[in-house]
Amino acid sequence: MNKLIYYFSILFLLGVSACDLKENQVELLDQYLRIYDNSSFNKTYIPIDIKQTSSGGYLILGETNLEDASFPGVYLLLLDDEGNFVRDEILPSDYVHSVYNLMQVGDEFYFFCMHKITLITHLIKVNSSGEVSAPQPIADDEGNPVYYPLHASKLSESAFLLQSFNKDANETVISQLSLNGVITKSRSFSIGVGQGVEAPIINHFTRTGKVFPFLAGKAQGNQVFFNGFYNYTFSMVMLDLDADPDQNPSVLQGVNSGAGISAAHYLTGNTFALSRFSFGQNYILPQAQVEASPESPKSSEDLVGNPFPELSPDAHVILKRINIGGREVLLYASDTRGKQIILLAYDVQTGVLLGNRYLGFSNPYELASFTTTDDGGLAVAGTTYVAGRFPRVCLFKLNAQDLTKLTSQGQ
Repeated sequence: MNKLIYYFSILFLLGVSACDLKENQVELLDQYLRIYDNSSFNKTYIPIDIKQTSSGGYLILGETNLEDASFPGVYLLLLDDEGNFVRDEILPSDYVHSVYNLMQVGDEFYFFCMHKITLITHLIKVNSSGEVSAPQPIADDEGNPVYYPLHASKLSESAFLLQSFNKDANETVISQLSLNGVITKSRSFSIGVGQGVEAPIINHFTRTGKVFPFLAGKAQGNQVFFNGFYNYTFSMVMLDLDADPDQNPSVLQGVNSGAGISAAHYLTGNTFALSRFSFGQNYILPQAQVEASPESPKSSEDLVGNPFPELSPDAHVILKRINIGGREVLLYASDTRGKQIILLAYDVQTGVLLGNRYLGFSNPYELASFTTTDDGGLAVAGTTYVAGRFPRVCLFKLNAQDLTKLTSQGQ
């Protein structure tokens, strides 16, 4: 693929590459913006997640449009330690709809996608050089395939958690898997029956409707949670995969598909860091008490939180707990109505807002995800629109000093 890479030398964004004449050493850029364009104007390239490789470079998982499929194709982009293009690949069109997260175990990376025809979920492994393994189809121990992957996360160095959709049974399925794709635990939950129940989910897959913030993650002990459709409503569901299958889960209900949780990170006890959406509005809750139980479901609408009207309607939010200069921070990233990416840093212990930063200028920018870097900085992947029309991958690199400033604005 013919690549044309733009380098924006903006003083407040870019570090300056310096040469020490005495030692003849070149310092690496630790601040920059890269936009990755190409001459295929009929192609879209939209990132999903980013991780740093063992060489200091970056692997970006994304999607691209396919001529012969209703679902987006799988796209991989490999960069060096200064964000320069190394190689990219569109997987064979049999494999579509890659889902968040790109999960790292050692020097290898894993993600889930599905087969275009069979709709069966597949697990794919990528090494640090960007080389892709043969896709592994996922099925339970009775040979029943897992269809329609929605979200995945790493439970441990030896296990993944996968949320999927069983179209035939109208069920949300949550599964624990080994690194080689063997299902070790699984539970299914009805999303309801009736006309139109599955339509929002299918539209999510084909990108012809609302893209929902499906989630799957680990809570306390054996507890896990997922954010998805349960009993007709987009809800956050908490459960123990080792418990009696007949035991009801704890549920934090949304309102049909119009309100619910958009990001979640477990803290301690019944406390989560959350964000939620409600009919176009957005709320940040760095320390939310989730009191739901199997006997007493609750509503996400009862969690008031701080409204952020500058965020785009029902905004895409990525939330991670990271360490900045020895300080534990909850970092929220999202999109603004002004088409910038915003970073919001909160203290883990107090929930106090420490600072914010906006990324993007001139072009519109939309968040994909972010990852911490070995130099104490941050790499933020997103989408921008070249000539206002063509979706392309972009990368913002911040250094350790940038993050220190982000968390010291209120001091």
